Amino acid sequence: MRNIKYILLCVLALSFNSYATVDYYYDSLILGNFGSKHLSEENEKLVRQTLRKIGYQNADYVIIRKLSKQMIFTGFTDHNACAIDFYRGPKYIFIAEEWFNTLPENQKIFLIGHEGIHLKHDHQHIKELLSVAWLSGLIALLCKYGNNDDKLRTYSIITAWSLVGEAILGAYSRHCEYDADKCSALALDNIDGGIDWCKDMIAYQEDWESELSQWTISKWSRAFWKTILFPLSTHPKTKNRLKALEALK
Repeated sequence: MRNIKYILLCVLALSFNSYATVDYYYDSLILGNFGSKHLSEENEKLVRQTLRKIGYQNADYVIIRKLSKQMIFTGFTDHNACAIDFYRGPKYIFIAEEWFNTLPENQKIFLIGHEGIHLKHDHQHIKELLSVAWLSGLIALLCKYGNNDDKLRTYSIITAWSLVGEAILGAYSRHCEYDADKCSALALDNIDGGIDWCKDMIAYQEDWESELSQWTISKWSRAFWKTILFPLSTHPKTKNRLKALEALK
């Protein structure tokens, strides 16, 4: 019975860090199997040209697809793009093409560059290494305190370790977003494209939040997100990204 408790505890702790250990592979499975289709020839050409401009040597081997309605249903918004990178496996860039087609050229180029930098700088792989380090620490703590009669102390230590791991992985993930923004803007000489993209995204997010605000449960959930979960989130606020890009000028 005791072993089962600690197995469950380990699973609970892992759930705190699921975005770094599981989510990318889940996303890859979803993205690869739910209605994913090629971008238009013109857009795919623009993506590969931009990847070459940022110096990404594997530009010709990236699998470029568009986000489908099924994929958007699983959690991706229709204003989205993402990079998925398997270790020693395929590299993906996914773009919500209908939205992408409405963007000015400089915003398109900034967005592609941003996702390309994630691939070029191995952001996902480093997150996975951090996650492995966190998991190794968790196993070590379980081995040391697993048979401790003071259960409250054991639970407190494991929970604290889980939150520390979440905070570190979240901080690194936010660093990756700033890094991708900065390197895309500078490598492509396109700071204005990044600034314009951020401003448009802020307007979109404000409209989206305004629509949700009519629901009481949404108000509570957004308050919980801003006060509790956001410090552990993987993406910085778009307003902060805008300020960082404006500081490059």
